[in-house]
Amino acid sequence: MLLLLAALLGSGCSTGIDPFSESANERFALTGFLTMLEDVQRVRVEQLRRTVESPEVGLEGVRVISVHEESGDRRVWEPAADQPDDIQGLIYESHFRPVEGTYRLEVGRETTVDPLIARTTLPDIPDVLVGSAVGVGVGVQLPLRLLGPRDTPIELGLRYTVRPPMRPGASAEEREIDIRYGQAGSPVTGGWEFLVFVRNDHRIMLRQFGLDTVSDSLTLVAVSVIADLASDEWTDPEAVDIRNGEGFFASVARYIVPWNPPRAPFEEGGYKFLP
Repeated sequence: MLLLLAALLGSGCSTGIDPFSESANERFALTGFLTMLEDVQRVRVEQLRRTVESPEVGLEGVRVISVHEESGDRRVWEPAADQPDDIQGLIYESHFRPVEGTYRLEVGRETTVDPLIARTTLPDIPDVLVGSAVGVGVGVQLPLRLLGPRDTPIELGLRYTVRPPMRPGASAEEREIDIRYGQAGSPVTGGWEFLVFVRNDHRIMLRQFGLDTVSDSLTLVAVSVIADLASDEWTDPEAVDIRNGEGFFASVARYIVPWNPPRAPFEEGGYKFLP
C-alpha cells in the first residue's frame, strides 16, 4: 500500500491532470487516497496555471481540510516535513485513520472563490455468509461469501485466534495468526465468494507453533475475515467526485469481520473447540 501511495503521489501524468486552467479564479489539482491501513493520510496538491507562459504559483497559504460527513470530524492538514524533490506541488498529511463513511476534502486559500471540493465514500463493512463445506479430511473446504463488494478485493485473509495443546513447560496462551488469501475467489450475486482451506490453514499454524502437523491439534477460539476493499473510484473514472478542480481522490478500507465457524468441517480439519 505504501508503494501504491508513493507511485500515485509521485506521478503527475498518470492521473490525467491538465496542468493548465482557463479560469480566472484559483484552481487546484488533488491526487491521493484515504486508507484504513495507515495512521497517516497523504495527498498531493498543485495549483493550476492559466497558460504554459504563466509563472508557477507557490502554495503559500493553501489549506487542506478534511471533514467526515457523518460525524463532523474536521481536520486541518499540514505540508509534510519531507517533500520529494521530483514532484510538482506539495504533499499534505494528517495523522488519523479513516472510518466507514464519506470524507470531504477542501483545498484553497481563505481568498479562494471556489475551493476544490473532493469526496470519497469508503466501502461498507461486508456481511459474511458461511456456505456448506465440501470435501473431507485434508481436502475439506468451506465457502465464504462477502456481501457488498462490487469489485475484486485488494486482498483477503483470515485471522484465527487459536490455543496450542498443553505441554509441560510450554505456554498455552491464545495467539492471533493471520493467513493471507490474496485475491482468491470470484464475483457472485451480491458480492464475492472464496474457499477456506480448513486443513491447510491448520497445518500452517501448527508449523508456526513448532507442532506436529499430523498428531497435534489447535483449539479454535475465534476466526474473522480480513477484507481490504477499494472504493468505486479505482475502477470507475465516473465515480471520481472532484469539483472546482482536477485530479484523483479515492479510498481503501480494511475490515475485520468475525463469523461463527461450524464445528463439523473444522473438526474434520483437525481442530478442537473449547468445551
